[in-house]
Amino acid sequence: MKHLPAYVTVLLATLLLPACYQDLSTPATTTLSDIVISGLDEEAYYILYGHTLSLKAKVWEDGRDDADFAYRWEMDLRPGSGSDRLLIGEELALEYKVGNTPSDRPYTLSFTARDKVTGIEAIRIMHVFVTSSLGEGLLVAHTRDGGATTEFDLVANSFLTYGFEGNTTRYTRDIYALANEEPFQGRVTALCARKSTNGAVYNESWITVGTPEHIINLSTLDYKKALQDGDLFNMRNITEFGTTMIRNGAGYQTMAVIGGEVYTDVSHTSNLFSKNAFPGEPANIFGPENVAVAGESQSCYAAFDPNSGKFFTIIGPFAGQMGFSESRVTEDESLVGATPLAAGPSSMLVGLFLRATSGRYYVYRFSSGGAFADRFSFTSEDLSQAKWFSFCENANILYAASEEKIWSILLKDGGATIRQVTWSPDSPDEHITGIQHYSQAWWGTQQIWAQEYAFTLPTHMLQVIITTYNEKTGEGKFYLRPFNVSTGLFTYKNNGVYGGFGEIECITPTFR
Repeated sequence: MKHLPAYVTVLLATLLLPACYQDLSTPATTTLSDIVISGLDEEAYYILYGHTLSLKAKVWEDGRDDADFAYRWEMDLRPGSGSDRLLIGEELALEYKVGNTPSDRPYTLSFTARDKVTGIEAIRIMHVFVTSSLGEGLLVAHTRDGGATTEFDLVANSFLTYGFEGNTTRYTRDIYALANEEPFQGRVTALCARKSTNGAVYNESWITVGTPEHIINLSTLDYKKALQDGDLFNMRNITEFGTTMIRNGAGYQTMAVIGGEVYTDVSHTSNLFSKNAFPGEPANIFGPENVAVAGESQSCYAAFDPNSGKFFTIIGPFAGQMGFSESRVTEDESLVGATPLAAGPSSMLVGLFLRATSGRYYVYRFSSGGAFADRFSFTSEDLSQAKWFSFCENANILYAASEEKIWSILLKDGGATIRQVTWSPDSPDEHITGIQHYSQAWWGTQQIWAQEYAFTLPTHMLQVIITTYNEKTGEGKFYLRPFNVSTGLFTYKNNGVYGGFGEIECITPTFR
């Protein structure tokens, strides 16, 4: 028998030992606790566009504190876009001003907590429905830097918004910068909410903005810039777009004064502006004070030429596609060189308010058929102080305002009764910067009349808007004051004071 060397026998014994050894020791293990997220108990959240989504999560894990976690809030850039997501927060609390486009489809919002020691994550998924707050209310264009830039705020409450619930006021602030990632450039000189058609129904709306250099359409859904300058015109050779007035012209027309000339957008045809011919010289004499369009009927525009002292009208159901013709108004005092003070709908007629070189005041009104209707003539020392004027659309009343005072001008029997209105702002440091009559945006548009419209506010045509500015604080405000249609005096009721603006440039009512 052959024997193995001793060292080989020892080696084999050593190699075979594990095969017959039972390990009875306890292995070294670690049990990881779960990350618990609470405080986000809703499956879906509803938020208005332009408002702030405020949430706060609570995170707990055994043996950990807040410093051991990293947090991440993310939201879709587009509804249902799982791969295209935006980081919107890295703290437990989320404060996110929602700029996502309003949609019927929900956005996915996620909150993730990651244990920085172990790398383990917990996630909470929620839905966010973004709804539009840019419905009915007052849109305020205002500046905080002397007109270099402008912002837009929308104000909604029961006095301004049909069906508004509660007694509070909802402000949607700085909505242009939110949508366009920068403030609106320049000063706003004209502002109007408009309806147009896609060729079938009047289902499209715009906010049209005028500046000394441009005319621009903004989407009413999210206030993003949609069309600008030449894109709004039939004539592509236009190069100057300085805009001083934009007004709905009843039915389906919008009038704008651009470069001192009158243009009309007839929305059931091209949805583009065309120039209205004018036979006088020079042609570029028009502004918000001397050209008006009827508020109730689509059949009359009226204008005053201070160079000739003559009146001009456009008459007909398709007035927006026609040119001005001289109106046969007989006057016993020359109006050459008269100063136009205000133009607009006046008690369902078209009104023009003038001050002759003699200092005498005149109001001329034209019927919806374009014919001369009536004239009022009067004198007043008080009105020499006034800077702003406004016609009432439902009463024979004008308002005039200086920086400190307001007067009602009641038109009657060919003359006028002028009374100072009892009113003062909250602070003696505020001075008046404008006055205008309030009516809902639907009035005179879309061929909808008062007796057929189901969403008429009790305040429609029955309150005035007074704007003020405090140079010491840099704050602009507006006041809503109901008035008596028989006297023009303010009632004892007060429909509120609204602040937080810069210097107010323009105000317009918006659509539902």
